Parts: sequence; C-alpha cells; structure tokens
Amino acid sequence: MLQEEPIKVSRWSKLVYSLLGMMVLVAMVPLAYATWRLVTINKDSLQLNLKEYQMLAASSLSSEIELFFDRIEAQVEQINTAFEWGGEVVGARSMFDKAAQTKFLQRYLGRDMLYIRLSNLEERSWDATLFETLSPPLEKEILQASREAQQDRTFVSKPFFLEQDLTPILIMGFPLHIRERKVGALATVVSLESIVQAAKQRALTSGFTLHIVDHEGRALVTTALRSGASELPPGHPLLESFLEAMRRSPNTRASTTIPFERAVRREGPDQPDISKEPMVGTFTTIPALGWGILVEIEQARAYAAIRDMRRAALHISLAVLGIAVVASALLARYLTNPLRSLTESARRIASGDFSTRVSVRARNEIGVLADTFNKMASDMEASIERLTRMSEENQKMFMGTIRVLTAAIDAKDPYTSGHSERVTRYSMAIAKHLGFDAEQLKRVRIGALLHDVGKIGIEDAILGKTSQLDDEEFEIMKQHPEKGARIMAQIEPLRDVVGAIRYHHERYSGGGYPTGVSGDNIPLIARIIAVADTFDAMTTERPYQKAFTLDYATAKIYELRGSKYDPKVVEALVKAYRAGDIKEGMRDSVFEQSEGEGGSGAAKPASTPSAAAPTNK
Repeated sequence: MLQEEPIKVSRWSKLVYSLLGMMVLVAMVPLAYATWRLVTINKDSLQLNLKEYQMLAASSLSSEIELFFDRIEAQVEQINTAFEWGGEVVGARSMFDKAAQTKFLQRYLGRDMLYIRLSNLEERSWDATLFETLSPPLEKEILQASREAQQDRTFVSKPFFLEQDLTPILIMGFPLHIRERKVGALATVVSLESIVQAAKQRALTSGFTLHIVDHEGRALVTTALRSGASELPPGHPLLESFLEAMRRSPNTRASTTIPFERAVRREGPDQPDISKEPMVGTFTTIPALGWGILVEIEQARAYAAIRDMRRAALHISLAVLGIAVVASALLARYLTNPLRSLTESARRIASGDFSTRVSVRARNEIGVLADTFNKMASDMEASIERLTRMSEENQKMFMGTIRVLTAAIDAKDPYTSGHSERVTRYSMAIAKHLGFDAEQLKRVRIGALLHDVGKIGIEDAILGKTSQLDDEEFEIMKQHPEKGARIMAQIEPLRDVVGAIRYHHERYSGGGYPTGVSGDNIPLIARIIAVADTFDAMTTERPYQKAFTLDYATAKIYELRGSKYDPKVVEALVKAYRAGDIKEGMRDSVFEQSEGEGGSGAAKPASTPSAAAPTNK
C-alpha cells in the first residue's frame, strides 16, 4: 500500500487562540470596568468624608477656643462686678486698696491667668502674679495692654512663648467700668496651655496635623505628628489661602478645603534635599480673634483605603485572568479535539490502520463516519479518562502551586528554606493527635503551608537580616499575617484557612498580633500552627541562635501552655513527640539543610537557652 506523508496537526489552532482571547475579554472587561467604578465611587465618598471630618475637627477646636476666651472675659467681668459692688458700699477709690485687691486678685490666678495687673485712672497699679520675675519684653507688653485699656479699648498682643517650656501666652487688656463710668484697666497674661492640649488631643485622635495661627500668619500652636512635618513656612499654600480669606472678609467666618503640595526636607545622599508631598488641608477662621485653624494630612495616609482597594482589585484581576486562561484553554482543547481526532484517524486509516476508532462526540457528518457503537464506547471511555485525569491534575496543580508559592516565600530569606514544609509536618502530627478527620487534616495542611504567605509583602532586607530586628522593623514584620490573610481571602477555595493565616501569631491569653484576640476566639488551626511554628523556630539553626534539642523545645513550649499556647494543642504536641510522630529526622527529610538555615527568619529572638520564652515571627 502506498504510504502517504503523515498530516501534521497543530496542537494549538487559530480557533484555540480565538477562544482564549474571547474568554479573557469576557472575564476581564466587565471586571475592570466594575473595579474602576467601585474605586471611583469609593474615592469620591472618601474625599467627601475627609473634607467633612477636617471641617468638624477645625470647627470643634474653633468653638473650644471661643469658649476659652469667653471664660477669660467672664473672669474679667467677675472682677469688674466685684469692683462695682465695692464702689457702691465703700466708695470707688477703696476698691484700689493694694493689700485687699492683691489678695482678691490672687484668687483668679491659675492655669489660664498667670498674671493680673490693675490700674486706676491716676495710673496707680496693683498686681498678682505666678511669675518669679517678668522679662523686659513681657513687662513692656503688659504696660502697653494697660495703656490701651485706659483708652477704653480691648487689647490682644501677638503670641509670646515662655522660656522654660515654650508654652504660648497672650497679653490682654480690658477697660473697667462702674455704672458705665470708666474707673481703670485690667491687664492679664493668659496661658494658651488649654488650647495646646485640646489641639494635641484632636491631632492624636484624628491623625491630622493642626495649626492655630493669627491674622499675620504667626503660629500660636502647632502639632507635628511625625518628623518632617512642616512648621508652616512662608508660602505654605494652606496658610496663604487663610490669609487671603482674612484679607477679603476679616469679619466673616470662612472654611475651605484644598489639595496642595508641601515641601519636605529629606536627608540622604540618594534623595533630593527638598521633595513635594501631596496633602489635603482645611482652614476655618475665627473672626472675633482674627485667628485661623489649619488642619492638614498627607494624601497617602488619607487615601490609604483606596490604595489597598486598588491592590486588592489587582490581585483579583490576576486571579481571574489566570482562571480565564486555564478555562478557555480547556474549553478550546475540548472543542477542537473532535477535528483533531478525525484528522488523525483519517491519516491512520489512509496508512492502513483500520483498527482505529474515531472518538467524536458530535451528531453531524463527521460523527456518522464511524461505527455508532464504537464511537459511543470510545467517547465514553475517553471522557471518563479525561475527567479523571483532569481532576487529578487539578489537585496536583493546586497543591503544586501552594508548594511553589511556599518555596518562593522561603526563598526570600536564606534562613527559612523548608520552614513551611516542616511546620506543615509538625501541624499534621499535632492535628492527628487532636482527632482531626481527613477533611480537617487537609485544611491544616494547606493552612500550615501558607501561614507565612504574607511575607511576600515584607522587604527582603528585613527578612534576610541576620541580626536582631529593631522596633520599627519588627512592627513591619508583624504585618505579614494580615497581608497573607488579605491575599488568600480573595481565593474562594482557600477562605477556610484565612483565619489560620491571620491569627497564627496570636497568644492564647491575648496580647498577640495582629488583633490581640484570645482563647477560643483564635481558630483552632491557627493555635496548632502557632505551636508548630515555634517548635520549628526553636529546633533549627539560625544566625542568632543555635538549634535547641527536641526535648528542650517541647519542655519550653509546655511551660507556656495556657499563656501563649492552647493547653490542649500543647498536650497533643507532647503526645505526638512521645509517639515518635515528631522526631529528629523530620527536620532534614524535606530539603537538604544549608548552613545557617532557620525556622522563621529574622526576628526578635531569645539569645540563650535560658530565655523566658521562645521567639519566632
């Protein structure tokens, strides 16, 4: 028989690529649009809420300042009323008796009023003070306040600052009257400490930086919540907007929110001396005083939720893209298999192989070319084999992906190779002695493998650090459980183990991280992983600690049952160890150990076996 050249059949035809493109578009375009709309709507809502919150912070502090000065004026009015009463009883001049009035004025000295001076129309004066001595500038300003008040004018000075603690103060002058007749003046030194504390409290609770300035832009009070915060230099956009509003309408209350850029000086050879930081700020005027309240916050902090939402949307989009590609590839292969099978069968028949059976699941011209029974039998057998193979491959792919991801996490730190595999083995051994069934053991296995997935978001410099982490680095390291939980929560099949990832660093008695929950509020799988994680951290070599023996590690963890670890989980660890389910060989059975390999990477470790508690990340 004449042998013909075999026909080459492409594994991936144009139809496959067309289906791939169509499936990706169908999956990604609606998701991208929905994500964009969601982010836009939430950003607009967040901007509106931020504006309202800043307005509220500024207006509430403005109200408190006005109440403060109302209180000062009320005290002055009390003094004036007392003088008027004294004038009615014993004559107007007797109210300026020095000894009596000094003793009387001392009752009004306190946190708000540090100094009071009375003067009559003959410019005789008496005072009461909390100062040991008055500086010449302060004495000069007090004299000016008295003179202005003698002219029947209320006086408010520019801000001064006490030398010992830089507390801001004002010198104020008030005319005194008896039955609408001017009889003297009162000058007082007013401490703004109450206003300073109110501003600091609002800054602490709101996260904003607040400034209180006068009509010339001088800062009376400023709260800088972090290093590098601006001290309102000339040209500050928010300050300039406030001054412009005061020039336009000095007697009208005004409030405005604006975005702007703040100049920030940064140190470092690779960074410019001055950089621009995007900000959002609000000011409110206090017309009665000619002051303004300025509230500002970095846009990066204000809109952190939007940034997190975009990051989550990206992760979801990548996951959907992967699923779409796999699904479309499988669908395309399924649709093109009949044509490929028919072509291959025709080639074999043409070459003389008549035992070939055509596996085509179609009721068309192609399907009637083969024997109906053989076609049906072949199709059923092929379908069963294909579905079984796909199920096994998917399961292997699922676990393989988890192992690859785990290996990638461990690879970020040269001292954590094999850590996740070992923690998984220990966790499985503990779970078996707690009586877990097959499905529960599967969740334990996946949760333990992925417990450190959040370290993907931790800087390599911190993960690979061979010395003890400082406080700032340790705070960053403590973020990895929450980061890992957010990543895995986006994948539906892994939502059962999100709690294990998020809470595996919590303490049984409370006080762990990231949330500080305690007892049974911590998922049981997370409590199991916590014990297994610590056990591996203690029994593997690290740059800052030699490996402890299994006996020592087990005993040390046993001492911490009920405080750091769940007692029943610790008991299961002891049972597993005594039964031989946890032994020395398990540390080396997964990967070949390299010098310096450790269980959890850099941390804040106990440096000797006498440490009070084992430490791991």
